[in-house]
Amino acid sequence: MPVASNWVRGYLEDQHPPMAVQGVPQAEAIVVLG
Repeated sequence: MPVASNWVRGYLEDQHPPMAVQGVPQAEAIVVLG
C-alpha cells in the first residue's frame, strides 16, 4: 500500500534521522509499527 508506506516513512522521519530511516526496510518498519 503506497499510501501506508508514505505515511510510515513520514512518521519514521519525524522520530529518527533520515539516514536511520533509509537503513530500515519499510516492510520491517510497518511490522514494528503495526
